[in-house]
Amino acid sequence: MESTNVSDEVLNLMPGAVALFRADESIFCANEAMQDMYDCQSQREFFELTGASFRGMVLPEHYESIAMMVEKAMQHGSALQGGLPVSYSYLSFCICTKTGRFRSVEGSIRRVCHRGVWLWSLLLVDVYARFLAVERDALTNLMGRHLFFSKVSEREEADRAEGVYGRDALAYFNLTNFKQYNATYGAEGGDDFLRKIATVLRHTFPDAPLARMSSDIFMALVPAGDAQSRIEEAVQEVNGLLEGENTYLHAGIRYFSPQERVPVSMACEQAKAACDSIKKERSRAYCIFSEHLRQELEIRSYVISHIDEAVENGYIEIYYQPVVRTLTGKLAGMEALARWRDPVYGFLRPDQFIPVLEEERLIDKLDRYVIRECGRQLRRQIDAHRPIVPISFNVSRMDFQLMDVLSEIEAVVRENELPRDYLRIEITETAMVQDSDKILKMIDRFRGNGYSVWLDDFGSGYSSLNVLKDYHFDELKIDMEFLRAFNDTSRKIITSVVMMAKAIGIHTLAEGVETREQVRFLRSIGCEKIQGYHYGRPMPYDELLVHCQERHLRAETREEARIYEKAGLFNVIMASPVALFLDDGRNLYMAYENDAYRKVMKGVGISGRRAVNWIIHSLDDARKERLRAYADRVTRNRPCKVSETFLLDGRRLRVRAKTLAGLPGFHIHMAEIVDLTRDADSL
Repeated sequence: MESTNVSDEVLNLMPGAVALFRADESIFCANEAMQDMYDCQSQREFFELTGASFRGMVLPEHYESIAMMVEKAMQHGSALQGGLPVSYSYLSFCICTKTGRFRSVEGSIRRVCHRGVWLWSLLLVDVYARFLAVERDALTNLMGRHLFFSKVSEREEADRAEGVYGRDALAYFNLTNFKQYNATYGAEGGDDFLRKIATVLRHTFPDAPLARMSSDIFMALVPAGDAQSRIEEAVQEVNGLLEGENTYLHAGIRYFSPQERVPVSMACEQAKAACDSIKKERSRAYCIFSEHLRQELEIRSYVISHIDEAVENGYIEIYYQPVVRTLTGKLAGMEALARWRDPVYGFLRPDQFIPVLEEERLIDKLDRYVIRECGRQLRRQIDAHRPIVPISFNVSRMDFQLMDVLSEIEAVVRENELPRDYLRIEITETAMVQDSDKILKMIDRFRGNGYSVWLDDFGSGYSSLNVLKDYHFDELKIDMEFLRAFNDTSRKIITSVVMMAKAIGIHTLAEGVETREQVRFLRSIGCEKIQGYHYGRPMPYDELLVHCQERHLRAETREEARIYEKAGLFNVIMASPVALFLDDGRNLYMAYENDAYRKVMKGVGISGRRAVNWIIHSLDDARKERLRAYADRVTRNRPCKVSETFLLDGRRLRVRAKTLAGLPGFHIHMAEIVDLTRDADSL
């Protein structure tokens, strides 16, 4: 046999079965995959079986010369491609292997030049093998979507013919937070766990059609009689493997009645809706599709098809929720939240349209509108000569894929002639799991252009500390779930978060504040801002104005905000007695005292902050002048501490104070106090 001068190693590395032919259709060479396709153990066997020719490779009734097949294919290809020459041609035929098996094959052929000799290069694939590759999930070897739908449809027709339709139920399984699992254990770890899920499903439903529909979604057609118990068993087994993780499995179940006819694809969507409805309820294994969920699906479809109309006609309304500074009780900002008041469905809840728009990659339509309305609202405040209250708004992770968020915000700023610090950008913690590099760069661009960037729902994700390590945020919004279970453990966690944030120079805001007890606690640990129903629900802007007037919530000025921000990073949770004083250049006002300071005051007969402020206000002129002179000296010596001893009701109190932040005419001082008389008495 002549030498081909074509490297066998190179040929065998090529994907698929490959053979080269001379102009007379004799075989020049073939790789091992081509030999395997014909069940041959060697090239010699392959040449003997086929007579070393293309004619011998094809069943006689299917044979056409290569030239004829190529001419037909090229004519068809030229028609499709507007008369342009095609570089290769498709063909298909049947073969008979050495072991007598018949196979349908298809592939492509083209002319190639090898060392000055023109050859035909043929690439073949087994049609059935390709079918299996497409219809079977390569990772788990479960069915693919198309094959599963076909099997379910076949089962439906057979059951209807036998009069037993409805004996099966459709189960939809979905892993919540699987992206976080992949981020922690890598793609290989994630793939390994998906294979474990497939094993659990095979064991639990040994005779059921099973499919992996996409990354973390599985489906099964299971006997309806014990569907719930077996599905719960499978879910619990998988979740047992995930103990300690923030990833967990849920299921949705779609039962069928003998009278109904539902397309398989729609039934799958309905099972998905049932599963999605319990995503946040980790303790629930499954949910059954119901009439209520059917209505939710109708709303979902309506949202998708009517979002443009809702934006254009003003059905989307912007509500604002007040944000209050704990140190002063003043209005420090407001968050913009979208509400949909629809002429058909009435008031749509945010959870009825925001997740839908994100899943359907339509969320940018809503967020663009919200950003524009925030800019217009700020412009109206300026034009009406009202105090300017900064607005924060949410940016979805999908926005970073669908638009240039910074360009959108910059356009709004230019159009309305706004200072950039009046707009604050909120990004949820879970957005960091996907497209992390892109979001990191965008955050740096936001901050580099003068915008404050906040991390929303801090503590809701799996890798909160990693997010703080890798990204640069100006403020943390502590997730409301910590306050929902307001116990000793949650208090300790929140305290630790606030202390950590101050240590790395990040401001803090607590969401979901509903009670006076929560307000007192958050104030005591130095959490800077509060948002929640205690100070006001989300409401239209005009209602918010009335609400703030009724609650005496006065907006802080831009200058005050800058001073409060600087002072807000001071950690008040310490063993030494510490208080914070506001100083307008004429009067001093105690705004905060920690527990240790309160204890010292109690020891000298002063009941609390209100009593201290009354004493300061009631001082005679000489003492007021001395206190004023001391405060001015503290301001001049900033940032050093200045000591002074004061006599109060026969007790000597030593005060050491320094200025934390300030501008001409307004400063915030930190003061430590020691009861020298008590210390002397204890000796």
